[in-house]
Amino acid sequence: MIDGAVWGAPGRVLADVCVSQKGYLDLRLDARGEGGHSSNPFGGTSLERLCTAVARIAEARPAPSLTPIVRDTFRALAPHVAEEPLRTLVKDVDANADAIAWLAAARRELHPFVMTTMAVDMLEGGSAAPNVMPAAASATVNFRLLPGTTADDVLAWVEGALGGTGVTATLLHATPAGRVDSAGKAGYAEVAEALTHFYRDVEVVPSFVCGGTDAIRYEAVCDSILRVIPFRPTPEEVATGVHGVDERISRRTYAQGIRVLVRLLEKTVL
Repeated sequence: MIDGAVWGAPGRVLADVCVSQKGYLDLRLDARGEGGHSSNPFGGTSLERLCTAVARIAEARPAPSLTPIVRDTFRALAPHVAEEPLRTLVKDVDANADAIAWLAAARRELHPFVMTTMAVDMLEGGSAAPNVMPAAASATVNFRLLPGTTADDVLAWVEGALGGTGVTATLLHATPAGRVDSAGKAGYAEVAEALTHFYRDVEVVPSFVCGGTDAIRYEAVCDSILRVIPFRPTPEEVATGVHGVDERISRRTYAQGIRVLVRLLEKTVL
């Protein structure tokens, strides 16, 4: 469950039913150099060229965009959005998509929903001494791809930014973004009913998962895939127990989520 305030709808609690998920891509950037003594760094060091390459990639990132899924999220929320300028903009989501995307990109919680993100997570090959130039240096960059963006799209953006740096990019691993399913397909209404039966104050909205899930493996055998968390931890649980040390939720929160799943089975299977 999500606090609607981050979407411009304060006082609302959102239950997101995810109809897709972001893709995953790891790239390694390699800069080669001769090394040697730092008294003559003619042409710059490999580490210097690598840092320049990383900066260029960051600057070349595509502008934020509102995917069809997030457009549907804002349409569903439009009656509850009270914050300006979003309140005015969501009256016509399609006409104001670019403005909404830029506003969302400036918010930490919404940034991943409108951006193919990049995170430089690993640097290797620095010198062991301050007066010695490194012979080679590398960086590993992790990208999370918006639905509709492919690994080839990211590679084209990266290789274009690397021109003239002497730095090369190698694809290490890629998982495509999930298929985009529809809130109108089988199962969505049943999931929404089960959630609102027990959490009567929530607003169910379509969305996508910003991380990865195994659900993508079922695309070959499932016509519709929905990703949902039926548990509603308290703010205190979120702050101290979820995705932290000794992560946990209370028995009450766990039991309530199980009730949602049982009702969903009763409505769809039995």
